[in-house]
Amino acid sequence: MIKQLNEYFGMPLDISAHGHGLDTLTWAVHALMFFLFLFWGIYFIYVLWRFSSSRQKVADYEGVKTHASTYLEVFVAFVEVLLLVGLAIPLWSRTVDKLPTEKEATVVRIIAEQFAWNIHYPGPDGKFGRVSPEFVNPDNPVGLDRGGDSAAADDIVTMNDLHVPVGKPVLVQLTSKDVIHSLALWHLRAKQDANPGLVIPMHFTPLMTNDELRIKMPRHYKLPDKTLLNTSLTEKRKGVFEGLVEAGRVAHVDYASKDGAMIVKAGQPLTGVEVEKLVVAGIPVVETKRANPAPKEKVKKFKLPSLETADDTAMNILEGTFMTLYVPLGRISAVAIPEAGIQENQVIKVKDFIALINAGKKELDTFPLVAQEISCAQLCGNGHYRMKGFISVDTSEQFKEFMDREAKALAESLAQE
Repeated sequence: MIKQLNEYFGMPLDISAHGHGLDTLTWAVHALMFFLFLFWGIYFIYVLWRFSSSRQKVADYEGVKTHASTYLEVFVAFVEVLLLVGLAIPLWSRTVDKLPTEKEATVVRIIAEQFAWNIHYPGPDGKFGRVSPEFVNPDNPVGLDRGGDSAAADDIVTMNDLHVPVGKPVLVQLTSKDVIHSLALWHLRAKQDANPGLVIPMHFTPLMTNDELRIKMPRHYKLPDKTLLNTSLTEKRKGVFEGLVEAGRVAHVDYASKDGAMIVKAGQPLTGVEVEKLVVAGIPVVETKRANPAPKEKVKKFKLPSLETADDTAMNILEGTFMTLYVPLGRISAVAIPEAGIQENQVIKVKDFIALINAGKKELDTFPLVAQEISCAQLCGNGHYRMKGFISVDTSEQFKEFMDREAKALAESLAQE
């Protein structure tokens, strides 16, 4: 039933060991609050009707003589104690107080700052190196003493990119460099404030990898027809060409194509149509003047892009406007579509979107490219909206590959210094 409630109300999928207990408590509290609200709302309306002046002309100064309200209050208190003692306290004990040992867990430090999440892993030696504020700089955001502490030399630091293995407890040591932040991992049912000067532990055990989670989050989209696409693309290309030359300008000299055919004559207004012809002809610069130039007015030159660049610009505009009306950015194809040259799990970009429509496809099944995000649930400044990261729950093999890759990149970086 909890799973069905989560799905119906659009809750993030639960992939943590403690998630079911937390969701059960959440729905139990909401159910109690709903029934209390419903009962007291009905009772309030009844009282307004029962004791209105039209029904009772004279006030009754003795009031209710039964103990029904006392019994009701005792019942509500009993339910609240049951929720507290039977669900909340045991859940708190398991998920907050009872931390896994560092030997049985993947230990990672997360240092929040405006506006990023710094992820600090111990190196192959399994030890965290010494950190100090005096070593903090843009290239060393956590302040590792790489030169003075051998344990710090191989520590791995990433930004906004958290990787953890599936099926193993994760122990996070959370702190902040500046203001209060709040680490929120919604699918893992984990949330904890990060306070400057404090190292706060939190833990969770992922039960599903990102690849497994992704296929549980399908989305089906209907695609527009080819006519609508071509009309929109033509409009975007027209807008690009119209924006290349300042409005109200005319050609200063004649322009012809390589075969001698006249494109634009001197004095001819440079509208989007004329500019497109110049771009197609490969003319890199166009000299212009005003239609009614002032005496001694200088010629103004406008640099024109290649046709390929102009088309790419139009495509980008199309991706940000027309395409997102049908398929949001950051989706991958659930299946291979050979007719459109799309592979399984390929990110759908505007060129793929156009290829699908030109291939006559009417529908598209997708999965999200990013299955999980790290977000900040605390307003931490004007750049709060940028306080995002990514969490990847990997298989043990994938996690090892990630750590090996980061260790290799670190070694190469240190060798160049």
